This record gives sequence, structure tokens and C-alpha cells, in this order.
Amino acid sequence: SALARTAQDDASNDVEAAYGEIGSMLRTIGDPYTRFVNAKEFEDFSLKNDGELQGVGLLIASEPDSGRLLVLSPIDGSPAAKAGILPGDEIAYINGRPTRGQIDGEMASAILRGRHGTSVTVKLARRTEQIPGVPGRPASRGQAPEVKWRQVKLVRDDILLSPVYSELLTSPAEVKGREQLVTRTGYIKLTAFNQRAAAEVAKAIEDLRDQGAEGFILDLRDNPGGLVNEGLDIASLWLQPNTTLLHTMNNNGSLTTVKLPESATPLDGDDPLVVVVNKRTASASEILAGALKDNKRARLIGAESSTFGKGKIQSVFELGQGGSGGALFVTVAKYQTPSHRNIDAVGITPDKICEPFLQTASSSSATKTSGGNFAGTDVYTADIQSDPCIIEAEKALGTSNINQ
Repeated sequence: SALARTAQDDASNDVEAAYGEIGSMLRTIGDPYTRFVNAKEFEDFSLKNDGELQGVGLLIASEPDSGRLLVLSPIDGSPAAKAGILPGDEIAYINGRPTRGQIDGEMASAILRGRHGTSVTVKLARRTEQIPGVPGRPASRGQAPEVKWRQVKLVRDDILLSPVYSELLTSPAEVKGREQLVTRTGYIKLTAFNQRAAAEVAKAIEDLRDQGAEGFILDLRDNPGGLVNEGLDIASLWLQPNTTLLHTMNNNGSLTTVKLPESATPLDGDDPLVVVVNKRTASASEILAGALKDNKRARLIGAESSTFGKGKIQSVFELGQGGSGGALFVTVAKYQTPSHRNIDAVGITPDKICEPFLQTASSSSATKTSGGNFAGTDVYTADIQSDPCIIEAEKALGTSNINQ
């Protein structure tokens, strides 16, 4: 077999065929989550989980109609942000190589990443001040906007990837006498559970409370999961000591209950909380949502009738030095929510359904969606407060007495 040849003789190896044979063997187990990933896939997985990389700090995507490579957003504090690169700029050349129709978002990201201190040169075309996917000012009398060209040499640096976006939402509540009262809601969007997730959520809670937030919306839509321990740490920010977080069952059928320690102190154990989910809320996201729902700490608002339904936990086994030979993801346990609900292939049912509005996708080859966003990104071009699910969540916060 190709696997045997690769293991015995480097000169006659066939790595890709060997990878295929490993995958075929694992598929006989019948568990879709027990799988093999090659070295490149494992590197991408590690970058996402580590929450940091070395590069220039640009979120980019290819415009499907024109093939242009557009900047969606520079990361705050990154070399790209310091160089004044703005959303909407076209990256026309990278190191002298034209990008249009030749370099897509995934390829460009690989080129722009690199060792700290090395450099890369980009040539930018700025046509408008508009952000991709957001209606901007129309061209004057149908004429194309003037193009401003700029070439920038960017020195790569360490980039911290925050999986959290937060914002204080304000809206009128009621009129008391002549005074218009305003509600202040802390909105926290969590896109993944990497090693920075719990610390970033804690920081967002503290910042929003300092701004006067009286309740919180935790948006877990399109969050595929990640590090389970980060999900448990985030649950501890809102739950009381000795609270049950989940139950796990190993391959021998032995059940273990996971609880917060008696010494745990919640960062916010009282303010009203609503969690927003959809069909792509999975894995560690479901563990967190289930813990908050079953302990009556939060209400769940759903864009669909259930979450994804991934009720299994995997351990990662690196092959070779640092995963140079790929890695095995092996299911080691099933889990149940605190009320002993088995969610695998079923998901969690929200307390109330809302109309879906924002859309994202995981592919890095961007396509426009009907909502005007760029698929393949976590950039939301719509106003959060016009999102029907967020509107529904704010209503739930206004009537919430779950913490009383």
C-alpha cells in the first residue's frame, strides 16, 4: 500500500495516496468527527486556535464578479492599520504580481503571512470610501470614480486575533415625565473558541459595563466551536459556583459531571443575558449555550429551530514534530447538557425563533449574499440593531426576570 511504502522508504513514498488510505481507514469507524488532517490543514487549525499569527493584519476577500482582491478590514494595531490601509481598498499587486483573477483571498492570505520582521510590498487602488457590501455614494453622473494608487511596504509583525466583537446598543425604553429613558445593552459577538476567547469575552463584559450596559446579548451564530475549556471558562463568567456545566460519557459508558469549583466567582452573575444561536452554532458553542440555558441563566433566541447538534468531544494527536506529518482528531467522549439532554445530531432548541438576517460562510472564495455581505468572512455589513434576531433578543432582555 502507499501507506506502507511511505512508512518504509522515503525515496518511494506517495504522501497524498497514504493520506487517502488513512482517511479511508478512519471512515470505517463510522464517526465523522474522527478524522485525519494533513500538515497544511493542521497548521491552519493551530493558527485559529492559538489566536495569533505573524503577518500584516488584513481581512481580505475576492470580489466574485470582478476578481478584485478587496480589503474588508485591517486589524486594529496591525502593520496594515498603521499604514493607513482602509476597507474598500483594492490590493492590485503583491510583490509586483497582479492579483485580479490570479490570486484569491486564500492565496493572498498565505503570501501576506510570514515571519516577524520580514516585509511584503502591496500596491493599492482606492476608488471610493465605501466598504465592500455596503451601499456607498453613487459615481457622479454614472462616471467611474477616480482611482488613487499607492504602494506600501509592510513589515510583518505578531498579530493577535480576537474572536470577539462588542458594541453598546442603545434604544429608547419609555417616557417618564418629560424624560426619555434609554436602555443600554452590551452586544458581544463570539466567532470562535480559541485560546483568547475567554479573556476577550471577560474584557468585553467589563468594558460594556463601564459604558453602562444593563444586560447582555451573546451572539453565537455561525460559531463552529473550538477549545472546549474556553467555552467552560466563558460559562464561568456568568454562572454561580458549583454549577453543573455538562456531563461527559467516555467510550466505556462512564459518566462524569463537570461543575464549576466552589471557589469560582462569576464576573457577571446578575445582569439579564440572552444568547442568540442558529443552525451553524456547534460544538463548544452548544456546550456554552446549553449550560446557560439549562441553569436558567440565559434565554436562547434562535434563527432556526435548533443548533447544529455536535455532542462529541475530540482530542488532537499530532503526527511528527509539531504536526509536521498532520494530525488525528479522535472522538474521546460524548456529552450531555446539565439537564442530561443528549444533543448529538439533534441540537438545542431555542426558547424562541427569530427571523434570520445576517449570513456568513466559511469559504475564503468570497461570493455576495442576498443580504449584501461578503460570504467567506466574519464581517457583518448590516446594522446590528436592524437585525431581527437582535431586536428579538432586546425584547427578551426587556421582559427578562430569569435572574430574579
